[in-house]
Amino acid sequence: YLQTDQRWKNVDYSAKGESTTIGKAGCGPTCAAMVIASLADKSVTPITTAKWSLVHGYKALHSGTFYSYFVPQLKAYGIGCRQMNQINNYHNTDQAKLRESVTSHLKQGHWIIACMGKGTWTSSGHFVLAYGISNGGKVLINDPASTALNRLQGTLSTWLNEAKYFWVRSEERRVGKEC
Repeated sequence: YLQTDQRWKNVDYSAKGESTTIGKAGCGPTCAAMVIASLADKSVTPITTAKWSLVHGYKALHSGTFYSYFVPQLKAYGIGCRQMNQINNYHNTDQAKLRESVTSHLKQGHWIIACMGKGTWTSSGHFVLAYGISNGGKVLINDPASTALNRLQGTLSTWLNEAKYFWVRSEERRVGKEC
């Protein structure tokens, strides 16, 4: 999915006190919709997940989506996930173990939602969904805001360096259980 798709880019995604849309601020719900539609319910779109986010208070005022959104949103569809780090990874060279774990998960076919910091994918903050590593060592990404090749097949080291936080999707669906 692209958050700028004509079907939903102008749909409201506003916390109380602001006015914004899925197209402008809905990268988080769009990433969640990609996972849910692929694994649990093909009828789910960014409209579905944005509404859920708003109803449950996960839209940040004058920003995007709170980091606490992904675990309960995916759990609502029986998909296990967990946030991998609590310390910001962005340009943090002390995060070697985290980066090794993220890389290992991608090589095993586990999907990773990443909150990107300033750089290749954003000028401020942006969620993307990574789903693997190519034979050439590129990280394979579904970017909800772009179809540019450098944002869909990024250099692994650059992607890991520009990412702030990671959420890993469990390989198996865990219906009714904690992540």
